[in-house]
Amino acid sequence: MLSFLSFMQKLSAYHALKKESILYPDSPIFHVQNNLPVRETFTEATAYIIHSDDCLQIPKDNQNILWIILPNGTDDTEIPDWIENYVMLAEPTVQTELTFQLQHILKVERRIEEAHYKLSQCLINRKDVNTILSTGAELLKNPLFLSDTSTRVLHWSDLKELKKVDDELIQCIIKHNFVTSDLFEKYDYKTLLPSIEQTEHAFIEHSNYQKKKERLIVKIVIEHRYFGWIVVIPQKRPFEDGDCQILDILANVLSLELERNKIGFALSYRENLLFELISGRIRNQEEFNLRAKGFGWIPGEHFYTMAIGFRDAYQSDNQERSITAYKNHLGMIYPTYKAVCIGNILYLLLETKDLESVANNLDNFFQTYHLAAGCSHHFSNIIEFSASVEQSLEILRIGMKQNPRQNIYRFQEYNMPYLVSTLKKYSQPNYFCLPEILRLQAYDQEFGTDYLDTLQTYLFFRNVITAANHLHIHRNTMNYRIQKIIEITGLKLTEGEDLYKIWLSCLILGVNGFCPH
Repeated sequence: MLSFLSFMQKLSAYHALKKESILYPDSPIFHVQNNLPVRETFTEATAYIIHSDDCLQIPKDNQNILWIILPNGTDDTEIPDWIENYVMLAEPTVQTELTFQLQHILKVERRIEEAHYKLSQCLINRKDVNTILSTGAELLKNPLFLSDTSTRVLHWSDLKELKKVDDELIQCIIKHNFVTSDLFEKYDYKTLLPSIEQTEHAFIEHSNYQKKKERLIVKIVIEHRYFGWIVVIPQKRPFEDGDCQILDILANVLSLELERNKIGFALSYRENLLFELISGRIRNQEEFNLRAKGFGWIPGEHFYTMAIGFRDAYQSDNQERSITAYKNHLGMIYPTYKAVCIGNILYLLLETKDLESVANNLDNFFQTYHLAAGCSHHFSNIIEFSASVEQSLEILRIGMKQNPRQNIYRFQEYNMPYLVSTLKKYSQPNYFCLPEILRLQAYDQEFGTDYLDTLQTYLFFRNVITAANHLHIHRNTMNYRIQKIIEITGLKLTEGEDLYKIWLSCLILGVNGFCPH
């Protein structure tokens, strides 16, 4: 229902106002009338459009009537004191055009009121999500669908009608039930998704693409958590005034229904459980098994965690892609996976005895989309997932620096650098180094030599010629450097236990340095 005050505010969007007086702002308006009636019978709850010359004909008992007064040229007509609710326009206006505009305002308001009533009835009568969406589609006179934040479609209002839409994204969603990673990048979903989250009300997303129609979008929030969005496609008719407000009402009703039935959380129960493992809210395996069993998930005894990120993630802060785009794609390759996104890293919980088979299936996918993954060690207690998340991310970080061409970095290959990295986090690394190696490092710093790097390279290859070739120096130069290292440190480079201590010290001092694979 439009009140006098809200009607005046909507009128001001079309025309500048010269003066106004609203003594009864909450009085309703149901009709618009052009000119004064022929007989002196005035209808209450009506907006009458009159010229300023007609003001004297207005009856004194008029508190439930709003008068829209059109000025005559530049006159400055005084409005009689007995007119209690009026608005005077600043400029002369064609009366028929103004009548059409005001009637349109009322028509739109009636549509919104009808939508509010019908959707509220759905909620009161405990209608399911499909019924609520279908009611919204009927009110908007266009097909729509509900997606979660991974772009996965949960419900359609009219799949048959959407199949007719000449829109590359819609056809992709119909085929795969989510937006594939190539279209995710092509249509800049990395920008769109935060835009949806940050916009409080429904909005029209205009399209600059030939194969993508404009669409009406509103976000869905469940218990203050960004859950997904509703998308309306203008297939049956173009968007009209009032559509955004109706979609806002639909979103509120749908959010309440999803929240009431915990539908949203059931759809992403695996993610929620993984988040709770990471946060430490689930403290033992018995508690986890009990909760997971309610969703039909019975965890096994063989787990690995993969941290997946972009190959250039550690060289640039300007990420033009979002890892969310690849989450659903991975489900096609490894259907039983469980995953959670934290920042721009996707963590996969792999339940398998055969890691190599899974890794081989994923390797080409990572290569194609310029992704890389760090893999944790094997664990059998699901509660260890939180620790394995940190481990897999650190393996990814180390692997990316030491061997950027590799797609998957396994714990077995990087366990020593990982050990050293962990030591560096929790204590002073020099405490674990041989004093002789610290002396060699100090020598390098004082004289600008690189004997420490030479020593590490020699220890890795254990062959003078191979090490010299790797450093691009002559073997005589290599022999000279080895003798100089022995002279500075006093260490023997032939005894096995000493070599192990020297190698570990070199790793500690340069864990992100040379480590050929």
